Amino acid sequence: MESAAVSDPSKLAAAIKDIEGFVDDPLFRTKIGKEYRLDQIDEAMAYEAAPGARAVLVS
Repeated sequence: MESAAVSDPSKLAAAIKDIEGFVDDPLFRTKIGKEYRLDQIDEAMAYEAAPGARAVLVS
């Protein structure tokens, strides 16, 4: 990726600092409903979970 934030070390540091503040926010946590391998992408896309749960791809 060749964005300005990635190309400029000071902008990258500022962007990372901004992101650090909300990465650990509970609103951004994923409730795992079921894990699928990468070759099971079709099944993962069709997965219907309880409210809030998500299909998660694992390697």
